[in-house]
Amino acid sequence: MMEMSSKESKVLIVDDDKGIGNFLERFLKQKGFLWVHSVKTGKEALDIIKNEDIKLVLLDIKLPDIGGIEVLRKIKEIKKI
Repeated sequence: MMEMSSKESKVLIVDDDKGIGNFLERFLKQKGFLWVHSVKTGKEALDIIKNEDIKLVLLDIKLPDIGGIEVLRKIKEIKKI
C-alpha cells in the first residue's frame, strides 16, 4: 500500500468558532491540502472520524457538546491507538 503525502491527507478541523474554522480551512487548502473539512461539534467530528481516514485533527478543547479532551479519548478508541 502506498503512503499518502501530507498534502493528500484528510484534515478535520473541530471548532465551534466559525471564523477560526473557516480561516484554518482556507489556510490549509491554500497550502495544498486537498481534503479539509470543518465542523462545530464533537459529535459531528466523531461521525466523520468513524467514516473517513482522517490523518490530522485540529481540535478545540471547549466545544458546545462534548469537550475536546473527551473527543480525543473517543478518537483513540475508534482508531485503536
